[in-house]
Amino acid sequence: MYTNKKVTHIAKNGYQSNTYDAYVEEHYTSSSDKQGDTKHHSLFVSIPTTESLNIQLGDLIILGEHQIVIDSSSEKNEAESIRNLKRNHRLYTINSLIPCVYGHDRVKHYELGCD
Repeated sequence: MYTNKKVTHIAKNGYQSNTYDAYVEEHYTSSSDKQGDTKHHSLFVSIPTTESLNIQLGDLIILGEHQIVIDSSSEKNEAESIRNLKRNHRLYTINSLIPCVYGHDRVKHYELGCD
């Protein structure tokens, strides 16, 4: 399967991160409302794999390869780590997950829809 980017997956439980080669399509839309412009960014991510991946709805995706460290020693440190992560990177939340793990090994993959 064709890949065009690396993505970093951050699990919402425990904040462990993994990096995968993936095929990524980025979609940008904008619209105007009474208050001004509204922009929306979304991703389609396809991760080729022959193994089961521990990815769940609500997990986070960052484009590129990143070493992510979330300080979960206290709630305050954890919240500050997440704020810094959001400040320094564009985070996408996984809102659809389709494991396509059937057929030949070369076409097995996970499809993720992210906002």
